[in-house]
Amino acid sequence: MEYDKTPFSKYQQKMRNGNKVILNHEGTKHTEHVINVISQVPEGGNHKDLPVGVGDSRKFNEAWTRYHSERPSKTIDTGHRNHFHYQWNRVPTVRENARLQSFPDDFVFLGNKTEQNRQVDRNLDITLSVRTFRSNLFVCSSPYGFSLIYLTQKIF
Repeated sequence: MEYDKTPFSKYQQKMRNGNKVILNHEGTKHTEHVINVISQVPEGGNHKDLPVGVGDSRKFNEAWTRYHSERPSKTIDTGHRNHFHYQWNRVPTVRENARLQSFPDDFVFLGNKTEQNRQVDRNLDITLSVRTFRSNLFVCSSPYGFSLIYLTQKIF
């Protein structure tokens, strides 16, 4: 699938890295019942915002959670399919979740959709991890030059 819009931010431009096509961007085919429940969750809302009797199959903290377009993302949890796109009545695609984790668009996820989601789900946000790692490094001087690198704290 080709991009249908030009990048509107520096981050989006960086993540596209000159690519012309979007990979791993196939939507999930939900049942009409699931689409109906998702459609009743407001942006940033969850199961607590649903009418009585709707969405009763999932009543826990993260159930039926719709992302908010102007707030930081929830923790990526692709295995339980509890988080939904802020605008569309569906779970985010593998590529949309990968973008939230700062995977560049030329990173290809292999396997079936469940396996692709696991690859995204089981990773730390790349940009955040690199920045955390860099901010926690210091280089010790030694007789052999700046060769010893230590972490000031564990990041895992």
